[in-house]
Amino acid sequence: MVTIFCNYQVNKKWSWMIQILVKINLKCLIWKCSKLINLESYYIDIFLLKSLVLVSKLDKAPTA
Repeated sequence: MVTIFCNYQVNKKWSWMIQILVKINLKCLIWKCSKLINLESYYIDIFLLKSLVLVSKLDKAPTA
């Protein structure tokens, strides 16, 4: 499972945080986010997974 940092207070900065953290090996587990924010854990997981899939595809693109 891909991991992501959890600080949902900065909602508007998720995309920026994801891009930065993808480059830092992503140390914080998604399930920790779910425990911290139970009411929105489903939304967070879906949003993060979609974003991480997109970032992963971009990150794996061949460089010329």
